Parts: sequence; structure tokens; C-alpha cells
Amino acid sequence: MAVDNLPNELPRDASEDFGIMFSKYVVPELLKEQHEQKGESSTMLDLATIAQDGKLTSHFTYLQNYVDGLE
Repeated sequence: MAVDNLPNELPRDASEDFGIMFSKYVVPELLKEQHEQKGESSTMLDLATIAQDGKLTSHFTYLQNYVDGLE
């Protein structure tokens, strides 16, 4: 009976760990963005942003052919 429960534990553990890491690392960065007018900004969120103002950011320009439908 325990073997039947094991496949269900992996998604549960992964979801819990994701939530913990999200709360620990991403939420503070999102709150930092709210204080941008004070000169603070989030390097982590800047590097994770794929597109801004309808264009790919500099770290993701390698995807341009895919966006254009060439690949």
C-alpha cells in the first residue's frame, strides 16, 4: 500500500519546496521592485525578465528566430 502513495509524494514535495523557495527568494525581490523610486531595483528580476515593452530583453535575444517563426 505504501508503494501506491510514493508517486504522489514527489509532486507534493516539489510543490512545497517551490513555495518555500518562492517565498524566501522571489517575494522579497518583488517587494524591492515596489521601492524602485528610492533607487533600489532587483537584478534577479531584471535577469529573469524575458520580454519588456513588447521586445526581448538582451539576455533572451537568442530566442528572436523562434519569435519570428523562423525555427
